[in-house]
Amino acid sequence: MRRIFVTFFLLGLVATSSARADGLDIFLNNDTVSVDYLTNYRGSDINFGYLYSTSGDWAGNIGLLVLGREYGADSKMEGGLGAKMFVTSVGGDSIVAASIGGQITYFPRSSRFGLGGYLYFAPDIVTFGGRGLVQYGVRAEFKVVETASAFIGLHKLEVENDASVKSSIDDGLHVGVNLRF
Repeated sequence: MRRIFVTFFLLGLVATSSARADGLDIFLNNDTVSVDYLTNYRGSDINFGYLYSTSGDWAGNIGLLVLGREYGADSKMEGGLGAKMFVTSVGGDSIVAASIGGQITYFPRSSRFGLGGYLYFAPDIVTFGGRGLVQYGVRAEFKVVETASAFIGLHKLEVENDASVKSSIDDGLHVGVNLRF
């Protein structure tokens, strides 16, 4: 399973070798740590992520998110749709899943405070070694400076194995930072 994850990671590095690196998204709580490396290529975000839990469970992902921004008279909205490939190890089960989903963040009154959410879903037909995967979350963020935000949020990453047993790799409150460079 680790060989699959390393292969996905190396393929991602090769695919983005001409892209400009532009960010890290890091969050943690008492039980998990998650790091996502973000790079921008032709208006889309490509990400490589890894989440590790104290229980020994982990998830790696590579994804593509086509982005858009909408500016109103006194607000800003950012959002996108895309896909992620997950490689997970939960309780000894290895699961690979191809998911689709998206995210949205709203900044009211052109303020530094924003509210956002995301959802990725992989049904049985595109899940190997299991029956499905879902990742979702919400967060409130504050732009400290133009290139750095702090946030607090709720996150859940759940997989279902072939025996229809659902297991959460991460489920709960977290704090984090988003750094753009």
